[in-house]
Amino acid sequence: MTKHDERKSTTKSIFKIFSSADESSQVNNEISQLNDEPSQLTPQLNNEISQSNEETSQSNGEASQSNEEASQSNEEASQLNEETSQSNEETSQSNEETSQSNENTSLSNEETSESNEETSQLDEETSKIITNEHIKEIISWISPLPYDSKHELKLILRGSRDGFEKTTFYNKCKIMDNTIIILKVLETGEIFGGYNPLTWKVIKGKKYKETGSSFIFSLKTNEQSNSTLSRVKNKDFAICCLKGFGPSFGFLDLFVSKNDLKTWGCNQSNYEKAIKRESQFREFQIEDYEVFRYERII
Repeated sequence: MTKHDERKSTTKSIFKIFSSADESSQVNNEISQLNDEPSQLTPQLNNEISQSNEETSQSNGEASQSNEEASQSNEEASQLNEETSQSNEETSQSNEETSQSNENTSLSNEETSESNEETSQLDEETSKIITNEHIKEIISWISPLPYDSKHELKLILRGSRDGFEKTTFYNKCKIMDNTIIILKVLETGEIFGGYNPLTWKVIKGKKYKETGSSFIFSLKTNEQSNSTLSRVKNKDFAICCLKGFGPSFGFLDLFVSKNDLKTWGCNQSNYEKAIKRESQFREFQIEDYEVFRYERII
């Protein structure tokens, strides 16, 4: 190799070295720049990370508060459920007590209804005109025996219930013996009546029925201080039974004076005493009348 060729080769080597140095310098610059960029980016990134951490911490705080509120709400809901459960138990117990009370009330109503029915039946069978004291007094006039539960007055007819027609009286009473007629006078409240031990059946061709046991009476009331008993004194004319005439004691001593049993009259004749204060014939209207049958239970 010539010197010229050696010089040329040396020059190329030097050139490559400088070229390599330049590239190396450029690379170092780029690396330095890259190293500078993280240095510049790091504070900003740290700030953003710090801010994100603060937001996360705040969010966690809010979440914690929300959890506390939710926990408190759950406790309140649990307490409310317990109170509701207790209230439901009390309501259930109250309903049971109410149900039992309703059953007792229903039973009481049934007993009351049954009692009312019995009372109603008793009212239908007892008098609406005379009292128990009156009944005892009348029975003492019929029977010489002491009054006890073996004596009974059984209601057969009541004018306000069955009607005041003569036919009604005879249909119900004509075959009945031991009957007591009770009259309540309109306006004055006086109570008159009579006892017939015989039947009221009309016997053809015979106007009167004979008995010595019949009597008529007036009872003690607010208007009359004492009762009056008038026994038959002429037994041949004790009871008058005429078709279409209506029930009558004696010859007008106590009788029906009109077409129905609302109008009566009395005039002392075949019985011992006048049962009305006026001694002369007196006609009067009645408010109601009842017919009982006397029975002695053996």
